Amino acid sequence: MDASEVTLGADRTIAGIILTLLVAAVTLGGIKSISRVAGKVVPTMAVIYVVSCLGILVNNSSEILGAIELVVVSAFTPTAATGGFFGASVMLAIQSGIARGVFSNESGLGSAPMAAAAAKTDQQLVKALSQ
Repeated sequence: MDASEVTLGADRTIAGIILTLLVAAVTLGGIKSISRVAGKVVPTMAVIYVVSCLGILVNNSSEILGAIELVVVSAFTPTAATGGFFGASVMLAIQSGIARGVFSNESGLGSAPMAAAAAKTDQQLVKALSQ
């Protein structure tokens, strides 16, 4: 059971075929088609998100003060301090490792594919193999 079956009563296979055709139509249209569709879909998604969030807050308005109180009270416990310390330690270790990898040789940065995509050449295969 998935979201399309629950909300729309649609068969999973039919929903998959329709979505595949829509995605194919957009992506096969090239960058202009993708940007045109994204320019319409993304603002619509943002509005739906904000309206949904406001609706949830309005529907649960009696619980807002209790939630804020729970956050403030729970933030100053020994368990929270321990979790914050360990979380910050792990974050610092990951951040340092990634920074060393990126700064030493651009490992994982993705700059090579960006440069290759921007290159204008008649022989894409030769360009790709030379990287």
